[in-house]
Amino acid sequence: MKLKTAKAIIAMLELNGISSTLHKEYSGRGMHGETTAAISIEDPSYIYWACGKLNFSIEESNFSTDSLGFDTILY
Repeated sequence: MKLKTAKAIIAMLELNGISSTLHKEYSGRGMHGETTAAISIEDPSYIYWACGKLNFSIEESNFSTDSLGFDTILY
């Protein structure tokens, strides 16, 4: 995900008291060292909620995810 998009989503989440973490240079499965912005959060449905509030045309299939124990990271 683009850093600008991740920052906007994080801001919307924070504004509504939803805890999340921005990762500016995350390298996920199969990325072979490439990096991208990512957001880790306990309940990933809040990401899609924030995208709707921001009028971002993003669907669930637009994100790749990894498990971080109790959290999920979307990138």
